Amino acid sequence: MKRFLYIVDSYLDDDIHPILEEEGFVDGLDYSYSGSGGSAMLFQDPKWIGAEKLLVFTGSFHGSVERAEEFARNVKRMNPRAKVVFRSDHDVSNNPVFDTSIRKTIGEFDTMMKFIREYFGI
Repeated sequence: MKRFLYIVDSYLDDDIHPILEEEGFVDGLDYSYSGSGGSAMLFQDPKWIGAEKLLVFTGSFHGSVERAEEFARNVKRMNPRAKVVFRSDHDVSNNPVFDTSIRKTIGEFDTMMKFIREYFGI
């Protein structure tokens, strides 16, 4: 699999679907999102975790930044090429396991889409 986008966010606005679809992403085929409870799904599909270009957005896991950092370490262990972005409206992590951190704003996906377009070259 060439590319895969995985988003861990319990409060992601469903408005992201049409935005991603406009960029050619197909839910379940080259992108998926779940809340923190579903984050392990990424590791259960070898095509997803093994994608040549894997971009993961994650926030804290119900307020636990440490669990998000552990998740990111597992992503990088299983796919060293992956890029992991920490996205939160109030939690902070300076852990270098994250490639970068961005502020999460519900209903505003410009910053996310900028990373997505740059990483996947669209």
